[in-house]
Amino acid sequence: MTHIDMPSFEIEAIINGIPQKVTVKTEETTDGVPYYVCSIAGEQVSEIRNDIDDTWLQLWGNLDKQSVKSIGEEIEKVHH
Repeated sequence: MTHIDMPSFEIEAIINGIPQKVTVKTEETTDGVPYYVCSIAGEQVSEIRNDIDDTWLQLWGNLDKQSVKSIGEEIEKVHH
């Protein structure tokens, strides 16, 4: 699945219990698997991807699991 038509977009997710605007940029690994670079107020805070078992995993960053899940759920709303 290619996301070239929508390389970046904004979502509102719950980060550490607080609703925040998150800018999400779609990237791909060298083998074509999409992952998402997440920034708040211009500062990169995380990189996440949807795993094979439909669980959102943080590749880089220090967000708690609930924040990663919130971002992932909002990404799903945009892409589905």
